[in-house]
This record gives sequence, C-alpha cells and structure tokens, in this order.
Amino acid sequence: MGALPQLYAGTSAMIFGGEMVGPSGLFGIRGYPKIDQKSQHEYNASIAQRLWNVSTELTGVDFAALKEPLSIH
Repeated sequence: MGALPQLYAGTSAMIFGGEMVGPSGLFGIRGYPKIDQKSQHEYNASIAQRLWNVSTELTGVDFAALKEPLSIH
C-alpha cells in the first residue's frame, strides 16, 4: 500500500491530533490504513528525552532552534 497510511493520516477527517496511523496487515507491515494503539513507551518522558539526546549526538544537528518561537515577518 506504500504511502497510503501517511496519505490517510494527512487527509482524513476521521483522524485527530495525536493518533497513530499504520498498515492494518500482519505485524503492521502492509495493508490498508488503520488507527494503531499507542504503547505505554510512547508516553514515557524519560525515554523521549533519551531518544532526543541520542538523536542530536548521532546526527550532530542542534535542534535548539526548535525551542524558539516561530518568527513570521
């Protein structure tokens, strides 16, 4: 199904903020889009912080700019 779950998530009026959409097939590898259940790990702030720290270390990208409010002229 390729990008169908992403297209569905971005265009469907049935999707609300914070929901996860993925393939409905075995192991979520292929199939039509469906709303996935979130795991408890997705709500763990310490895991999220560790992922953020490791991502900045491995990529060498400084994401500090994301903490600043967007300035539109």
